[in-house]
Amino acid sequence: LPEDGEGNGAGSQNGIDEPQKTCEVEIKLFQAASVTMVRPPDSSLTANVSNVIIECQTTDGYPKPITRASVKSSLQTRYLDAEESSTTGPGTYHYKFKPTLDDGGRIDVSCVTQQYIGSKLINAKNDVRESVVNFPPQPKQPME
Repeated sequence: LPEDGEGNGAGSQNGIDEPQKTCEVEIKLFQAASVTMVRPPDSSLTANVSNVIIECQTTDGYPKPITRASVKSSLQTRYLDAEESSTTGPGTYHYKFKPTLDDGGRIDVSCVTQQYIGSKLINAKNDVRESVVNFPPQPKQPME
């Protein structure tokens, strides 16, 4: 402030008015994403017959979530490739898989969303559905 105590104090120095300067900072806070399997597989599937289509829907979050699906049997876990759907909206992904003899028995089909900061996982959500994979009688293996 000027020595005589006059002036408005904001943007004034030595009695000379100067334009005010502002600084804006955008702070993005963590926002958790979630995932829902909106088209689950049937509870009973047949091996090697036809493709099964599932649909996963992820809510937006920050940082942007990574969405994927998997099929887990007692022998293996298969990760499925997604196609983002333009007809059902952003954040909706379709996945196809064909149950196999190796899946025989019970499988868990999962939609998963994960959020990372750098390489650190900070949030993970999943929606898991169980199905039974049946298979028709198989040809008898010749004895050696």
